[in-house]
Amino acid sequence: MAISPILFITYLDELLKSQGLCSFKILGYADDLAFIAKDKTESCSIINKLRRLNEFLELNEKKCGILSVNDEDFSGRQEFMGIPIVN
Repeated sequence: MAISPILFITYLDELLKSQGLCSFKILGYADDLAFIAKDKTESCSIINKLRRLNEFLELNEKKCGILSVNDEDFSGRQEFMGIPIVN
């Protein structure tokens, strides 16, 4: 078994904990993460915390997207905090 994935997961887990991101629902596969937010306020909090991680981990916002299942929060918007809203 390769040790690199285990080290990455361990590092990422500690990094997310240090920023208070483990209080949110998170889905992950390999090096991709999906954060589940209840509303626009929670989405804003997650985005701000993730942006603070840039010092430790390169985040490619061009590959990021927001998928809204509650159209009231993002109705008629193309993006939120510079991140595109995807369908």
